[in-house]
Amino acid sequence: MVADDTVCDNHGNVYEDVDTWWKEHVHADRGKKWYRDAIHYWKGVDATVDGVLGGFGSVSHVDTSESRAFLHHVLESQRKRTHERGGRTRAIDCGAGVGRITEQLLIDVFDDVDLLEPLPHFLDKAKENLARAGAWDGGQHKGTMRSDGHRVNHFFQMGMQDFEPEEKAYDCVWIQWCLGHLDDRACVEFLQRCGKGLRDGGLVVVKENISSKGIILDREDSSVTRPHSCWLRLFKQSGLILVKVENQRQFPRELFEVKMYALKPKC
Repeated sequence: MVADDTVCDNHGNVYEDVDTWWKEHVHADRGKKWYRDAIHYWKGVDATVDGVLGGFGSVSHVDTSESRAFLHHVLESQRKRTHERGGRTRAIDCGAGVGRITEQLLIDVFDDVDLLEPLPHFLDKAKENLARAGAWDGGQHKGTMRSDGHRVNHFFQMGMQDFEPEEKAYDCVWIQWCLGHLDDRACVEFLQRCGKGLRDGGLVVVKENISSKGIILDREDSSVTRPHSCWLRLFKQSGLILVKVENQRQFPRELFEVKMYALKPKC
């Protein structure tokens, strides 16, 4: 049986201690090569839904459908507080890629949405997609074409490890299929910053692949797939409390298990 803190890479190598592995392979140069290799990999990926989903673009609809139900459920307990506060609701889509989650989910739920994405060709496609959907005015400051008044406001071109959200700015920080590119320390620090970026009653939502056999390292794109226990440890270290967790359903069997976590800061 593989321990949860054991690292197994896609070349068959096994490392018994994840902390030691991070120190030797990532922290030694402050993550420069790790993040550079990840950017190099994604630069070669087409700016399409199928591209960002690794050739499984067919799961996009069921993915966002399950996410919508999960988000609706966890937001119900926050709606009264948000209503009493008044004003527009705001979310940020982290690791936004081509804007798939914003276009298919977040822009329907929140008044204002920001996108965080380090790859310029992904961000350009996101702008194109969201402008076509009437959610972004192309930077002309003319407002939205959507009848509900929901709109995209800001595009941040940078990695999560460098991003510091404005304090108390967001009702929801959505992070999907991208935290695997951060080492444990950077992941905790990012989640801590996200917690500070939440408004009263706001939530961080993490949706990630789940490993059943330790930590799986993919050297090709500089990422790791963590087991459930590792996520719980990182959330605790970041000062976030688990509100709800659910499994994604109806995915092909050949894919990893996927979990959705709703989190809030400690009071």
